[in-house]
Amino acid sequence: MRRRRADRAELAQSAEPAWDIMLDIYACALERIDLSVTAVGIAAGIAPATAQRWIKKLAALGVIERLADPRDRRRKLVRLSPAALAAMHHWQTEARAILEQIVRREEPS
Repeated sequence: MRRRRADRAELAQSAEPAWDIMLDIYACALERIDLSVTAVGIAAGIAPATAQRWIKKLAALGVIERLADPRDRRRKLVRLSPAALAAMHHWQTEARAILEQIVRREEPS
């Protein structure tokens, strides 16, 4: 699955903290939950400074977008860019298919 992730240009640059951040943002997007910059670090289990650094890098790469929280202008929200969201959907579909193949091979005949 790591190779599949590396095959997707939008996901290929992902070091583990970045990947954790992207997975958390993706999971929240699927549930239509807004995720603040602060919550990203907590969800990914990384220090706030590390989260800020990775968010800045991912934003510079065009993987995530930062936007003002419409309910609280002091907070910043993050979301995946449309291209990254599509890449994550594609990766999830491929990962699910691989896991289903593994389960089928392991099931007794």
